[in-house]
Amino acid sequence: MSPEKHRYILQDVRRLAGERGLEFTWPVDREPVWEVPHLGYLAAARHGVGAQYIALAARARWELGLDICDRTVIAGFAAELGLDAEELATASDDSGLRAEGVRVLLEIQRDGVFGVPFFVDHFDKYWGVDRLPAFAAALAAKTAADLTGSRTTPGTPFPYPRRPSTTVTRAGAAEPVSRAGRIPRPPHGASSGRPCGGRCAVAPRGPGRAAARSRSRSRSYSCPGR
Repeated sequence: MSPEKHRYILQDVRRLAGERGLEFTWPVDREPVWEVPHLGYLAAARHGVGAQYIALAARARWELGLDICDRTVIAGFAAELGLDAEELATASDDSGLRAEGVRVLLEIQRDGVFGVPFFVDHFDKYWGVDRLPAFAAALAAKTAADLTGSRTTPGTPFPYPRRPSTTVTRAGAAEPVSRAGRIPRPPHGASSGRPCGGRCAVAPRGPGRAAARSRSRSRSYSCPGR
């Protein structure tokens, strides 16, 4: 990032916070260990309070100026979440949570996430909270079409049925993920007119499977450290 862009972001974030009446403190990271807060999220998500954890971590970092890489800060969230403080503080030492963190990082990389909040609707990506209305509108339009049993999207020459959308909250490296119901594979030879985005390389059953699967996914990413 250029110095000019960095200075602009500093000014713009301060301005946006002021417009919303938010208290704001720029965090100072000294030798951060990001596994501590991110795997703490996984521990909280395991108990169904991942979203509440993110809210507490974001407030601690961006409003109170606390170091969320400090285990004692993470342990301090436990009382409000109704969890064991030791479990949160030592989550980064849990081999199972570390393996889950690696899995989600690879999934995030596959989705091309480079910042938060980040929203993915099939091949369409939205970055930034100002893009949230557009993302929500896209999902609403598809949900309405789902009620009819079929829909046609730009670039798709045939309507294809979808199962009713379901939302599954996944533990992630501080990124809650949502997935819509999968769709049947398109007829042989049909084309959506969109590239597969490189997912074919990691798809277990070939490029057709990757394209069908990626078209059916809607995801959102957020992070307490950003």
